[in-house]
Amino acid sequence: MNNNLFLIEEFRKQHKHILVVAAFEKLTDCVTISVDRRAFEQWLDDRDRLEYEEVNKLGEETGRILKMTINQYWEDLDNAEIEKDLYEYIVISGAANVFDDIKNDLDDILYDYQD
Repeated sequence: MNNNLFLIEEFRKQHKHILVVAAFEKLTDCVTISVDRRAFEQWLDDRDRLEYEEVNKLGEETGRILKMTINQYWEDLDNAEIEKDLYEYIVISGAANVFDDIKNDLDDILYDYQD
């Protein structure tokens, strides 16, 4: 595993949520993280992740900044770019307090093995 806290195995966009399947190095099972879709999309907008530089017919950047719609984001970006944004959103926002939940699960497992 790289320096990330977890790797995103896959994500599934639903009407109100994005289900992110995350693999943690020390866990054998993946963890599903539910991300509020509206909050994630607002986060993208707030951090200018929907902006891009216009490119002319020769493939040269024009210096003009454009903004894609959220539908363009989901349709035009490849999964790797979306996963990078999801990872950053989860880590920065502490989405769903996933790390507290995992720590509690690990504490429970370790407690069962103490004697």
